[in-house]
Amino acid sequence: MADKYNRVEPKVPPMTIAILVAIALVVLAIIIFMRPSDAEQIHAEYTVTARTDLTENHPFKSVEYEDGFLGLRKGLKSIIEDEKNVLVYFGHAQCPSCLAHVAAYESYFYDEGVDAYFDHIYYYSPLDDLTTFETIQSDFEDIRSSVPQLVLFVDGKVEVMHELPQVPEEEEPTEQQINAQVKAFYLDVLELLENA
Repeated sequence: MADKYNRVEPKVPPMTIAILVAIALVVLAIIIFMRPSDAEQIHAEYTVTARTDLTENHPFKSVEYEDGFLGLRKGLKSIIEDEKNVLVYFGHAQCPSCLAHVAAYESYFYDEGVDAYFDHIYYYSPLDDLTTFETIQSDFEDIRSSVPQLVLFVDGKVEVMHELPQVPEEEEPTEQQINAQVKAFYLDVLELLENA
């Protein structure tokens, strides 16, 4: 029997397709551009968990150890290999000692003039990937498993480190002890850089 009726074929007008694609692109752009910046994320991590004097204009910049997708984002390993002087902060916002130290790391970075030599301090959180942190420790034997640590790498080697202040086990370091040791660390960094 012959087909007497025309088949109805759905047809979406090109204008409708163009509008849907445009809406999808706008939504994607909003998602990408509304995401907090790296600095905002670090600040939020440290100020949400406890009171800290870390400012929104802090010098910390998050970094992974390995290079990103297709090498578009340089990893800490490549940065240490390629740059002469690199400052790295190993810590995380769930660590009480890190919370106590991070504002001093920022404050003395600017107060002592270290920012004349470095645009930022690379920030690596061992909590993001403990296996990779173990790799960092095997690549650089001076890196400890404890945090916080602020480390100056010169020509790919650990030159100066700041770790927890040495106080009796039953005590926590005071703010004055933390400040004095952080300041001494930065003065050592400056002396090394100025005499290089």
